[in-house]
Amino acid sequence: MRLPRAAEAAVALGLLAAMGLLLDLGRDTDGMTNDEVIYLPAGYRHLTASDYRANPTTPPLAKMMIASGIVAGNGFSIPPLAPGM
Repeated sequence: MRLPRAAEAAVALGLLAAMGLLLDLGRDTDGMTNDEVIYLPAGYRHLTASDYRANPTTPPLAKMMIASGIVAGNGFSIPPLAPGM
């Protein structure tokens, strides 16, 4: 049995409101782990220089997706890695 259109809209809005509340609460209670700090610069380095030395322990796709916004905006610069790293 299908719900009326107004009921479907109410359910969808209720779920969106619940998701917004959970995101708002999680923003203040969930913190960043110690390895997430390197994801943005590593992804930027992957995309701009094809250099995978910054964080070779995890696959690069997620890091590259994170950094794609700053690559598109050209508002970010990372210095080159020191030799031997």
